[in-house]
Amino acid sequence: MTAANRAVIIDAGGDVTADLGDHYEADALVEWASVTKTVTAAAVLVLLAERDIPRDTPARDLLPDVPNVATYTVDDLIRHRSGLPRVHQGMSAGIVGDPYADVSEADITRALRQTPTTPGERDYSNLGYAVLGRLLERVTQEAWSTVAERTVLAPLGITSATLDPAPERRTLLRSWRGRPREPWTVGSGPYAPAAGIWSTMSDLLRFGVGIGRIEPDFLAWEHRDGLIWHSGQTRDAGVCLLRHGDVTIASHALGAAPGAADRLAVRRLRAVGVVA
Repeated sequence: MTAANRAVIIDAGGDVTADLGDHYEADALVEWASVTKTVTAAAVLVLLAERDIPRDTPARDLLPDVPNVATYTVDDLIRHRSGLPRVHQGMSAGIVGDPYADVSEADITRALRQTPTTPGERDYSNLGYAVLGRLLERVTQEAWSTVAERTVLAPLGITSATLDPAPERRTLLRSWRGRPREPWTVGSGPYAPAAGIWSTMSDLLRFGVGIGRIEPDFLAWEHRDGLIWHSGQTRDAGVCLLRHGDVTIASHALGAAPGAADRLAVRRLRAVGVVA
């Protein structure tokens, strides 16, 4: 991964530094990929608090598409403990083509009705977050993205987040001839609550710095040895949002192996003397 293909922006207790590669411009938009899940989870938690709904409420009580035999709760969905598979049966792996191009709401409905689930064990699920987005819409009668903007993004001062970025503002991997490679269309379908958001790098960092005010327990995040993080990967982009104490790092990588953005964030954290 060359320096041109990666970007890092760091907030160390209010001291912000940025290192943007040649492919990145300050006002261009980058894919959040699965970091989007942390927005969806926070929006759900705000909604539950507003409506005085316990986190352990069975999802079937809030969303009729969930069959009565399913026992997983809203909390199970947030923590990837619902037992739902990663994606619905029959979905393309994305090795060739866009796996999200032909996905419909009907695919999600069929998956909910046909997939047997045994909640309890953690099994990372994009499908589970598609269900959380649908649950938000069912309870509020609004688009999940509208709810997320009102309850999470706007309160944190995030103004560039979008599911439908203008083509000229997208940060994309380019061929040796300079042609941009089209990203997956996850933001336009039912998996958008799992991986659909784009924003500037500055707003990605702003979200990482401020999200603790809305979701102080970081239920949708990974935790280990004092680190709190979430990462994601799409066709060509990897992203990581990492926190440790008063240091927050947003990293992004184009055309690199999965996990490259995570490793980049950890290296920068070590460089500022936070971890060995």
